[in-house]
Amino acid sequence: MDNGTYRAPGIDAPHIVALPAVVETNAEGRGGVLVVLSDLHIGGDPGQEDFFCHAELIALLDDLDREPEPVTILINGDFFEFLQVTLPPGGNRARVVVEHPDHAALFARLREWNARPGHRTVYTVGNHDSETAWNVAIGTYLIEQGIVHDVALGYEHCFASDGGELTVYAEHGNEEDSQNAIVDYGHPLIVPVGTHVVTQLVNRIEPLGRFAGPDDATTLSDIDNIYPLEMVPWWLFSNYFYRQARRFTRYILAPAIVILLALRFLNDAIIHLSQGRLPEFSVGRLGQIFGFLLLDVVVVLGLVLLMLRHDFMRWRRRSGLLEPLQIVAEGEEHYHASCRAFLAGERQPAHRQDRVAAVDVFLYGHNHIAELEEYVVGERHTAFVNTGTWMRKIVRLPTRLRLPPVFVPAYQLTYAVLRMTPAGLSVALNERVKPLPYRLGWAERIATFRKRPPLPAPALAGQEAMLSSVTLPVPTPAPAEHAPLYAHTRQ
Repeated sequence: MDNGTYRAPGIDAPHIVALPAVVETNAEGRGGVLVVLSDLHIGGDPGQEDFFCHAELIALLDDLDREPEPVTILINGDFFEFLQVTLPPGGNRARVVVEHPDHAALFARLREWNARPGHRTVYTVGNHDSETAWNVAIGTYLIEQGIVHDVALGYEHCFASDGGELTVYAEHGNEEDSQNAIVDYGHPLIVPVGTHVVTQLVNRIEPLGRFAGPDDATTLSDIDNIYPLEMVPWWLFSNYFYRQARRFTRYILAPAIVILLALRFLNDAIIHLSQGRLPEFSVGRLGQIFGFLLLDVVVVLGLVLLMLRHDFMRWRRRSGLLEPLQIVAEGEEHYHASCRAFLAGERQPAHRQDRVAAVDVFLYGHNHIAELEEYVVGERHTAFVNTGTWMRKIVRLPTRLRLPPVFVPAYQLTYAVLRMTPAGLSVALNERVKPLPYRLGWAERIATFRKRPPLPAPALAGQEAMLSSVTLPVPTPAPAEHAPLYAHTRQ
């Protein structure tokens, strides 16, 4: 350990906790351009890999090569998906992922990028790659291979101007999630509930999704791509509901229509033939018969679907499961309240307990919901940013007639870019466009008619789009005798 940063162990005795709490601001951590992304989740056993954005990440590195200022890339947690990588005892999960043929070109490009003057990559640990915190070999390998320069649990960056300076702090954010908060990063056997969910449940269910039909926009292999976790029951019911609607129509109602029509025609034919005449069917009569049969089908199908929905809603009320919008709103508000407390100085982030400088921008990930919000604390303008995820994610589409929501796959490759400008600190939330077409069954298409957002055009693939941005003015330093508790001082 040197200056609070992670360094490959030499003659020092190994420590149980391999990482410092925070990579302290140093010459490379001041000014320049700071690019923050998180939740790449690279790696996984066959059939469990969720990262397929190699070209987009390489394109981002290519663009950053053209930056005239020094650039720091912060990978803010869940860089790797170690919970879904199996290997023999004594193996190095980072080596398995980095040297896998599917990822070799990406990490070769990252090594090349890191080797250039003015470039730096910092890696903070998340809950899916928390092994990095106690397994010294992983951090040693990543640094020796030139994949990253520093590894820690949190990262602090400073942007200064003539008027003062602003402090940016980042950590993964899982400590604000009771199901994924890690009590002891130095103990490999003390893991949160969320880790057991992945290793004991998700890893067993996910391979079953390989046998899905062509009309399934999402399958069981997407169970670990759904956030928040409380949305999983809705996703399971949605898949069951619309699949049963299609099957009931295909295997019961459609044959019933054919059989009823055939019996009706046969009945009329027998009547007419018994009178010594050939059957006479007019177009209007046929249309009337078919119309009534179709109405019967719609009524029967509607009653079946209402029965299914009624049973699920009754179970939802008994179990206390919230509506989808309530689930998302409660999860977001929980994180918003924590971020506001950090920025106001009412609380410190989990891994920043010994710092005194106020946080002006707080960055986190973990819940895969990208957002940027400005927050005014007295006369200070602050902001918090969730950098989203680079893995395939499952998003919810609104429906008509109070039908269950429809879930579809999508890529939302978001990241934050921070730099000092004459007006102040610019904080932008950007996205790399990656279209992901999906195929919905007819039932889902009817339920989401004119509710589905347009898919990005293939021609836009790889392009950068700014989703939102704020500019934070640099505060004027207060006189020493009136300095606030969280004065902007540096160590």
